[in-house]
Amino acid sequence: MRSVTLELPTTTLEPLGLLPRGFFDRYEELELVETLGLEPQWRLQVLRLRSREPSSRSSPRSSRTKEIRRTYGLERFELLESRPSTRDRFFLVRQKNPGAIAALLTEAQGEVYPGRPFLLRERVTLASLRGERRAVDRVLRRLRALGIPFQLKRVLPGVGSPPAGIPPLLTPRQAKVLEEALHRGFYEHPRRVSLTRLATTLGISPVALGRLLRRAEGSLARRFLETGTGVGRAGPGG
Repeated sequence: MRSVTLELPTTTLEPLGLLPRGFFDRYEELELVETLGLEPQWRLQVLRLRSREPSSRSSPRSSRTKEIRRTYGLERFELLESRPSTRDRFFLVRQKNPGAIAALLTEAQGEVYPGRPFLLRERVTLASLRGERRAVDRVLRRLRALGIPFQLKRVLPGVGSPPAGIPPLLTPRQAKVLEEALHRGFYEHPRRVSLTRLATTLGISPVALGRLLRRAEGSLARRFLETGTGVGRAGPGG
């Protein structure tokens, strides 16, 4: 498995049919939280939408719901949670894929799916993809053929099983939180996500998350020192 994170101008998403013009007049950011179903013609996803104006806990009015469905080509639109303190709302959305996206998914042949971070802001979008290396490379070639300018910000192997004969280095839960922290920029400098926000995303307390990360980091450090991998190879400033 391979995971790549791309950075691209958000304006390039409009010709693809992913965003209507004027979207960021009303909204500050859009995050893909989870993909539940993905086919060339449609997608079922959980989205987090941050408004520029204060949001309420109530569902959108019926007239507003119809307008949203029509504007974004939605087959399903359901409010899951509202957080007025952060102006965030979480929605379950089933949406038709525009032609360019349908072509990309056909190219992926069901072997590539969205990962994290997948965050759309007014100027810059971070889009992550996970899948088999050859399939991911096919999708990247298709993006270049479409004239979509992007930069590769991160290329990572997935968290997989250890080689035969080597005991698991991390528990499944440790591997999950560590991979999530890595993909969302917790280990970047400066950090792109705080411990508290990462904990909220994972549905656990910051204290519990900190404990899980420390244990995972400790296991990785012990394996590193035991095997001697990379020891003595740092440059003058290392």
